[in-house]
Amino acid sequence: FQGFVDWLVANPSRFQFISVQDYLDQFPPAADDVIHVEDGSWSGADNGDPEFLKWNADPGTDGYSPDRTSWAVLTAARNRMATATALAGQPTLAEIYDGSSLMGRAWRFLLMAQASDYWYWDNSENGIWDSHPARAANLAMGELGGLLDNPGAETVPPTIYAPQREPYNPGEIEWGTTPTTPDLTVWSFAYDVSGLTRVELFYRLDSDGLVDSQNHTYGTSAWCVVPMTARSLSPRTDPAPAFIADEYSVTIPGLGGTLVDYYVEAEDARGNVARSGLRHVWVGTGGGTGPGAAVGWYPSAPSLHSLVTVYARRPGALHWGINGWTEPPAAYWPVDTTAWGDGQAVDTPLQGPGFDGRYAVVLGPFDGTTTVNELNFVIHYADDTWSGTDLQVTIDNAPGTDPLVELAEPADSARVEGTVRFIAAASDDGAVASVAFSVDGNPAGSLTAPPYEMDYDTSSLASGTHTLSVTATDDEGNTASDSISVEVSGGGSGECYVGPEPDGGVDADTDTGTDAEADSDTDGECCINPLKKKDDGCACSSVGGPGSSAPRWILLLPLALLLFSRRRRAQNHEI
Repeated sequence: FQGFVDWLVANPSRFQFISVQDYLDQFPPAADDVIHVEDGSWSGADNGDPEFLKWNADPGTDGYSPDRTSWAVLTAARNRMATATALAGQPTLAEIYDGSSLMGRAWRFLLMAQASDYWYWDNSENGIWDSHPARAANLAMGELGGLLDNPGAETVPPTIYAPQREPYNPGEIEWGTTPTTPDLTVWSFAYDVSGLTRVELFYRLDSDGLVDSQNHTYGTSAWCVVPMTARSLSPRTDPAPAFIADEYSVTIPGLGGTLVDYYVEAEDARGNVARSGLRHVWVGTGGGTGPGAAVGWYPSAPSLHSLVTVYARRPGALHWGINGWTEPPAAYWPVDTTAWGDGQAVDTPLQGPGFDGRYAVVLGPFDGTTTVNELNFVIHYADDTWSGTDLQVTIDNAPGTDPLVELAEPADSARVEGTVRFIAAASDDGAVASVAFSVDGNPAGSLTAPPYEMDYDTSSLASGTHTLSVTATDDEGNTASDSISVEVSGGGSGECYVGPEPDGGVDADTDTGTDAEADSDTDGECCINPLKKKDDGCACSSVGGPGSSAPRWILLLPLALLLFSRRRRAQNHEI
């Protein structure tokens, strides 16, 4: 530590040793300043990876991850310390600083176990850094002696590590150019002094693809509940940890094309229940578009006769051109379109929001005197920002005489429930006479003019896989069809059951919105009103009151913090 201090002293113009509070005192934020913090991390260390892989690394080729091992150790240590604190009382700051009491020394060691550099230097110096969390946790547990040998009717709920998922961007592009699998795996660590009787994944499907207040609250709809499978870790630390949490995981297939809310719940042998913070993820179907995409279009492969719907999640205008960014002729302009003035593009206002919260515009057909081989576009948002990368859509100028039809939504392999909207795109070199929808071969409805959309109540369908089809018939009697499969309700693995509405006695381990940490919050608000606590949980015991744990100031105690600060403006690009 002294070497660290000497290094700072030798570089006074580069770095400053400071605490969070000292920094805020020196540079107080404006009273009306609003800051929204998204998942992310230190760009200088890992290029801003939202999984915090520098501190939460995936297993290597041998299946071992030093980082995950350390999190499992801390999950167990934190639960044991919370239980000991409930029994013996919380130490003062002075006792932690000077080690003048058993609990003060125990907390001091546990805090030292959480130094982030132990995760940063994976496999360095023969693994000594990887072993420090276990070493410090062992020292902390050693201070407790036999305090937890017979904890009696302890009321501290289990400790749950913030739920992680693989792949992080399921069914979409994560790294490189190949979409990931849409099969969603959720994993976590869980531990309790009294032992665990169950660890389960709760998930539900969002009907509109938007993250809103309904998604942020536990008790707004029923959840699908799936047991998670335990796996014991084999630590390679020296020393070996005295206590370590098991890993729990489960894979849910068939969620493609839906926005999913999920959390992990655990119960110990004494009936104390913990709940992790809520998580939300859009599960794609192997591509970059879909009902939840920030910008998308359908049909995916339009012809010169097609009506092309382009949509976005925010108000603004479609900034578009043709054939490699050439201004389209006025004959192709929708109402209220204006020239951009550069000879390359025009702006067409987006209309909305629609039933699904999206803003959209319809282009085409492109069967005039100017041949359109390609549409080029981005979204020019109302706040004068842009959607990002230019998008290109190829136009088929030789589609033949049969009609073209595509079932645009729901997405193939999507998991659906309740009332869903069927959306089809149909075109023909002559005229489309009708577009008919069916479910498992049974007629569901027919339309004779665009838009080809209809609502369908899936509640009458049995849980499981069903086939949705659409057939377009042109004015000469030619037909074309498209079909997809969807999963209705249930859990495609067959192990899912619908759980009860969450009540006030099961909120627990808080997560602050990031994917690589878990903090304890025990104010007990959700024990009184489960709808009041949203993404942050709290701790409730089997007797219905707040679970006892360490105060927030201990968990967040800035014993020594080197703060590198740079104020910058971030620009979001959504695709």
